[in-house]
Amino acid sequence: MYGILIEAGANKGIYDNKGKTADYYSQYPEHLNLEEVIKRCHKVNANYLANTASRIKGKSPVRQTPPPSNGNSSNPQSEENNDSTKENSQSNDSGNEIELISMLQKDKLSKRVDINSANIRKWVSAKDVEKLTKAVIEGYGEKVVRV
Repeated sequence: MYGILIEAGANKGIYDNKGKTADYYSQYPEHLNLEEVIKRCHKVNANYLANTASRIKGKSPVRQTPPPSNGNSSNPQSEENNDSTKENSQSNDSGNEIELISMLQKDKLSKRVDINSANIRKWVSAKDVEKLTKAVIEGYGEKVVRV
């Protein structure tokens, strides 16, 4: 991997947090604490997966089909009456459901915040912890740290 990175133009002279270069670790691999690196990779991957799942869940559309209803009737009625009652209740349910869905979508859109460096600076100066927390949860922690 080291050779591939060097061939691709990676800088050999960059120091890590312990003041060592990649050349040092290629000469002395026993000084590289692989357990620590593996733990850090697992943590980064877990955070990435959690943030990605959160973004996907936030962008997925609201379910527009009603949940399956139980069609069993406890009292026997004529099929004609039963059918007309079902049609009326379904039209009312679907109308109410459409209204509810549109209200939820509008609410969701109003809650969504445009996360960029300018807004993050505003939130930091205004000490708006709630919006900064949302930015971090959405995966913009690096931007928050840089600002």
